[in-house]
Amino acid sequence: MKETMPADPKLLLAVPVIPKGKTLAGEARQRFLEVIKPAYRGGHSIQAIADRSTRSFGSIRELLANAPDVKLRKRGGSKARHRGADSHTRASGGPERSGRR
Repeated sequence: MKETMPADPKLLLAVPVIPKGKTLAGEARQRFLEVIKPAYRGGHSIQAIADRSTRSFGSIRELLANAPDVKLRKRGGSKARHRGADSHTRASGGPERSGRR
């Protein structure tokens, strides 16, 4: 199993806080991308970068996904566990019924 190094907090602190409602376009967008790439490559999550910068998760993900030199990591976090087919039935194995048909 591959061990991961803890993310360097300095990389996240370098991500600027973008005021709500401010549009990033052109050169400013490119400069922002150049700052968030090292944070992402250094182990920080898209959500952590989004929280720090006040941008949405989707906007950060889109920037990183469209960058030719960034490979997005697989989704992490807890996996949803599937419940068995019996999860909505009584302990006796069948659906609960009244005595009538």
